[in-house]
Amino acid sequence: MYLSTYGDIGNQGCVVHLRLDDAPPKSHAYQCQIGDARLCKLLTWLHTTPGFGDRGIKLVTGPNDKDRCRHVCDQLEFPVEVEGNEDVDVDIWTLANADPLIMSRSTFALTAGILCPRPAYTYESWRHFDEVSGRTSGFESTHLRVLPPEWSE
Repeated sequence: MYLSTYGDIGNQGCVVHLRLDDAPPKSHAYQCQIGDARLCKLLTWLHTTPGFGDRGIKLVTGPNDKDRCRHVCDQLEFPVEVEGNEDVDVDIWTLANADPLIMSRSTFALTAGILCPRPAYTYESWRHFDEVSGRTSGFESTHLRVLPPEWSE
């Protein structure tokens, strides 16, 4: 369906799924936003780490967060493309074609991570991710991974 509808968009390079507007920062829910300061740290780490930002970085977010993301990215010393639209199918297709995909703490991004044939990372461990990736059973997936902790140092 996606290929016939949206065409072959090719490898999208590093794509980061981001949510800012629909979960409180210190939520006890399974979903959670990253926040502006940590987003800057994450993007800078991706940009400077081989195998992540080599072909550029794209943020995929909701339409309500597009301007805020652009404002955060304008503070960086390297370009970051920001995409925010109302079409969840386009977002899933873009995320699933990432190399690599960086998932937010969101089941929407996790779905794209499962569909993505290349490595998919989350920036922090969280319950649903750990269950789906096998981490709760002591299994370390070669497909669904957690970024190394040095990104946040």
